[in-house]
Amino acid sequence: MCCQSAERDEKIANSIRLFSWAIGGGLSLIAPTLLMKLHSTLLTQLLTAGGSVLFFALGIASLARGILPWVDAVNMAPQDVLTATAAYAAVLVVFVSQSS
Repeated sequence: MCCQSAERDEKIANSIRLFSWAIGGGLSLIAPTLLMKLHSTLLTQLLTAGGSVLFFALGIASLARGILPWVDAVNMAPQDVLTATAAYAAVLVVFVSQSS
């Protein structure tokens, strides 16, 4: 009985963790895109893209090293952090180039 409860609690915790990652990933793309669409000047788009990439890089690096106390460290090598940041930057750059 207690093992089933522990397994259930672990599944719920894992589901909440995955949902949190999905929400964070979605917001990290939707928020800057929405801001760049609402304020469509080139300066706003470049500053938003640059700031978002910096914030994303800091967040991914913090997750990779376990700096945030409420999140378990993610096993990522430095090149994985670079790859994720470059992919995120590429998505925002495409949006900026399509908008102007």
